[in-house]
Amino acid sequence: MGIDLKVMTSYMRERRGEMLPTATLRFDRDAGLFGQLSRIAQPMPDGLKVGTYEDDGLTFTEVDRAGNRLTYCTPADLGALDVSGEVGQWNRAVLSFLRELPREARIVLFWC
Repeated sequence: MGIDLKVMTSYMRERRGEMLPTATLRFDRDAGLFGQLSRIAQPMPDGLKVGTYEDDGLTFTEVDRAGNRLTYCTPADLGALDVSGEVGQWNRAVLSFLRELPREARIVLFWC
């Protein structure tokens, strides 16, 4: 069993301490890439919850499935990643999409 990563992003949809993502994507498992992402991630602001659609419908959370506080990065942060070599085509496509978002958009890392 491994760790998966779902990213949720939105632009200017943070209201009343809640962020409702407009795009959710999953990366293919890649320990090297995941390590890089975890190093550039920063903790979500206190009190900001993220909406996620689960079996029970829409819920808002501040923690991932392991109970760890959610983290995020921005499209500008992704420029520091080394995606040469072994990063797969799917993950490259996800990163390309995320890099094209407005520079101040918040990209939430939801480890599952």
